Amino acid sequence: MTALPESYFAPASLDEALPLLRGGDATILAGGTDLMPQTQAGRVRFGRTFVNVRRIAELDGIAATADGTRIGALTTVTALMHSDLLRQRAPVLVDACDHFASGQLRNAATIGGNICNASPAGDLLVPLLVLDGKVELASQPDGVRQSRTVPLAEFFTGPGRTVLKPTELLVAVVLPAPPAGFVARFLYCMRGRTLSGSLYPPITVLYRRAGARYVQDGHTQRIVVAGELGELRERILHDDRKPLSRWLASQDKY
Repeated sequence: MTALPESYFAPASLDEALPLLRGGDATILAGGTDLMPQTQAGRVRFGRTFVNVRRIAELDGIAATADGTRIGALTTVTALMHSDLLRQRAPVLVDACDHFASGQLRNAATIGGNICNASPAGDLLVPLLVLDGKVELASQPDGVRQSRTVPLAEFFTGPGRTVLKPTELLVAVVLPAPPAGFVARFLYCMRGRTLSGSLYPPITVLYRRAGARYVQDGHTQRIVVAGELGELRERILHDDRKPLSRWLASQDKY
């Protein structure tokens, strides 16, 4: 049987929440769609302190910034999917949300929780990596709030593992403005299992357009396929008869 936390808190602000993490043995509840099944299955244990951050309004919402887009950690997948701003600036992320589990889970699951779970099969992680996303982490070890920003490519250290410290809280995701000519599309492939037993993640295709060709460096026709968590694999397309090449050629409308 999973041991229960010794204390429960539901802070209404970051100033209330961050001191609760100083002991380094706290469990954070956001949407709970990953946490609750994992604790019930015994794969994750509760910390001594249980911190429900759902009431912290400053962790929610999507906003345009001078150099990109900022997404609060408590923003649900449903909110991402229906955001006009993201549909304009990061449609590949909106595409991924449309494939995320069921409507009921999308209403509860948060972008911060999906990132911190660090599953190789995480639907949002690959698009966020392709978009060069970063995460804002906050802590308050000595009474003064501290923060740091970490690129997602450096945030993940392996399946289920990140550089997030036990005393830190992920507060937001930052997406820089994409460069000119940047286009990305989400392809959802039927999942299988690797030799290690983990699920193959979804595939996101990134390509840059220059004139009538899809190029990465101006010389070769190339796409970047983001697959296993944290990896970017490049595949050169030389043969227009390949199905993926034909699919790319049909995307001129974008």
